Amino acid sequence: MRNREMGGVKKNRIIVIADEGEVLWESLILPEQQTEIYLAKNIQDALSHLTVFSYHLILIAVKQEPEIICQLVETIRKMVITPVIVLLPDHSEMRNKIIQSGADVVLTQLCIEEISLKAYALIRRYTEWKSERKEEIPVMVGKLEIFPLQRTVEWEHKRIPVVKGSLISYIC
Repeated sequence: MRNREMGGVKKNRIIVIADEGEVLWESLILPEQQTEIYLAKNIQDALSHLTVFSYHLILIAVKQEPEIICQLVETIRKMVITPVIVLLPDHSEMRNKIIQSGADVVLTQLCIEEISLKAYALIRRYTEWKSERKEEIPVMVGKLEIFPLQRTVEWEHKRIPVVKGSLISYIC
């Protein structure tokens, strides 16, 4: 992970799903905010990280068929409510479909300043919404209830301490 921090300021976490060498993510600067950027190794790595870690923003910049991007966005949207920005290399007719799949913003002009401003605005709204939200809707997987915002897990309505290895030993 690439960290940018100053004196204990809370950092915004961004996960980037991109083709290698696509954009210089180090130059992504959010006004008045510190950022921690994780560049996923591939799509599977990104999906794995989204099940374990909490992020403030997801940036997607992969050279795939638009249908694949739509499927990726739909999959992410089923997992998390984190804002999603999709970057496309050209003016695609698929922008509407990608938005309908769950992306919050689709940009075709790969200007770092524009990406930074959109990211800043989405993170600000998401953070405000998250702090105002009183009740969280859990993710249900069989008898397992996952509360991502509270970072807690329950099995058959019993809270399980979430530390490495404890969930597996509890279930088995």
